[in-house]
Amino acid sequence: MVEKLENKLLKVTTISLTLVLSVVIICVAVLSFSHMLRRADDTLTAFSKINMDKEFEYIYPPPPARGRDEFANPVIGPFNFHSVIAIRFDSDENIEFINFSEWDEATKNQIIRSARTLYKQDDERGFINLYRYYKSGESIYFLSIRESFSAFASAIIFMILAALGGIISVLVLVKIFSRRIIKPIIKSYEKQRRFITDAGHEIKTPLAIIGADCEVLELEKGRSEWSDDIKKQIDRLTHLTNDLIFLSKMEEEQESDMIALPFSDIVKDVASSFSALYKSEGKEIALSIDKDIIEVIGIGSELERLVYILLDNALKYSTKESKIYVDLKENKNYCTLSVQNKTDRKNLENLDCLFDRFYRADSSRSSDKNGFGIGLAIAKAIVENHKGEIEAKEIEIGVMDIIVQLPVKKY
Repeated sequence: MVEKLENKLLKVTTISLTLVLSVVIICVAVLSFSHMLRRADDTLTAFSKINMDKEFEYIYPPPPARGRDEFANPVIGPFNFHSVIAIRFDSDENIEFINFSEWDEATKNQIIRSARTLYKQDDERGFINLYRYYKSGESIYFLSIRESFSAFASAIIFMILAALGGIISVLVLVKIFSRRIIKPIIKSYEKQRRFITDAGHEIKTPLAIIGADCEVLELEKGRSEWSDDIKKQIDRLTHLTNDLIFLSKMEEEQESDMIALPFSDIVKDVASSFSALYKSEGKEIALSIDKDIIEVIGIGSELERLVYILLDNALKYSTKESKIYVDLKENKNYCTLSVQNKTDRKNLENLDCLFDRFYRADSSRSSDKNGFGIGLAIAKAIVENHKGEIEAKEIEIGVMDIIVQLPVKKY
């Protein structure tokens, strides 16, 4: 129980922290990239507004006076005009001017090829590799964002590494202090479990005395319907007390000696013991096992009780003259036990609560079914003790299927 709570706390902390940091990093990345893109576009737009002579040489105006166009400033943010490549086409789509200065031939050829392609397209702005381009009239302007993009990528990588370091640090701290965090929950759970166990043992003694007194009364006064009813209720309370004590012990997570067991034989034996009872109520069991021997690692008495609970539940809550299908199959690492039966719609309304203690589909508890609603809770505890899974679902209208998965023995 304690280990499960600690693992859940670590899992929730990890997921929550990862989601929050991921959202923060994504937002920062989007904003940073948008800012870089906006600066690049401002630089290209400003460059396109500067007057250049026919030789395409830069003519930088003096610093802007108050009220003058802001694009007169040749330096915009992290970019400057010396990083801009401008190409102008004539009316015949031939290159008229190129302002290459200190660019290598490979870069020049790449830009020229890109410019010819872009000139025929309608896009005003976009990317070509690590260049941002802008089309204005017969001119195309290119701006290298390689350095800014490298700085952007480095910042994102740094944030991711910092986030991973933060997550690991927080998980280490949570692991260290988790026992203190869940200590009140552990104490409350231990008190509840101890109360159930102690109360169960305390109840057994008065029940035994009442049973003995009832037998003495029958010897003196003779058997009557009242004495029969007393013994019947004693048996029911004794059964409930034993179930509660068993369930409490199952949740202690004590290591038990588990051995390889033929689960297929257990299912066959329990199903066979139910055959006569099913026939007496006009019902039938259809048993299907895909292999002669299916072995699991477990405790025989608990697995037998698991199958008994499932078949008893199907018997109680199946419709009249119905057929109960019991199917056992082996997969790669698990064997799957399926118990299907037709039932009333009210029994399928809250399948998520089916394995809760004292859950009854009939909330008024006026059902004529003999039980306390604790059987499937015990079944779930047995399955979890065997590192398996159990679930209930409605496979079609009015048909419930309880599915158990248990790990099989590996050879």
